This record gives sequence, C-alpha cells and structure tokens, in this order.
Amino acid sequence: MTGSGRRGGQRRPTGVVRRATPVHAGASPRPRPEPFPPPLWLFALEGRAVFEWGAWWLSRPWFSHAPKGASHPVLVLPGMLAGDGSTWPLRRFLQELGYAALPWGLGVNRGPRPGLTERLLERLQQVAKAMVNA
Repeated sequence: MTGSGRRGGQRRPTGVVRRATPVHAGASPRPRPEPFPPPLWLFALEGRAVFEWGAWWLSRPWFSHAPKGASHPVLVLPGMLAGDGSTWPLRRFLQELGYAALPWGLGVNRGPRPGLTERLLERLQQVAKAMVNA
C-alpha cells in the first residue's frame, strides 16, 4: 500500500480535480444525455416493406384455407407504436373470410398506459352493442 488511502495502491492521475456538484431536491445527480437520431442505415430497412407486401400478396392462395367466419366480430389491435392503418391488410383479409373485422379505434398503441384497459373495455362494449343491434 502506498499510503494514498485507496485500495490496491491506486493513485489519482495528476491534473485531475474532482469537485462536488450540488444536487438540488428533485434534480438528478447526472445530466441526461441528449437523444440522438438513429443511424442512417436503419432507414434502409424501411425499404423491406415493399418486399413484405409482395410476399403477402403471393401468399394469398394459401389464405383460402383459413376458417370462414359467420359475421363474427374481431377487434384487431395494432402492434406497439402502430395505429389502425397498419392493421388494414389483416382487417381486409378477415372481412373477405366473412368476419366483421373492426379497428381498435384508440389511436396509436403506446403500450400499457393508465386508463387503457378501461378504454379497451368500452370499445369492446361498443362492438358488442353494435353486433346485437345489427
């Protein structure tokens, strides 16, 4: 031990001065880093949507083996950070099979947030009432 009071004899490099920074109530001790834009190569992945659409279209002959619906209601929920527009191909496919495919109608899916369960239950009740009155 070198007498510096540190484990393993480690010494602080010369020229480095550490100062205590005051922390105020409610403030975080370290500043949050600024968000930065994603790398440009991720933008290239968006082009695969054309190929996915083509694959979906070419797969349509196999879709005919899916079970037919008798106007059964189906509430289609979008994936994370997506809206009803993203579920349009699935809803159209279900409608072609005879299901009453409906959008969830709650905007962009931002995951489990306060009040979402209640809003989703209200939407299900709306769908149920509409099917009874139809």
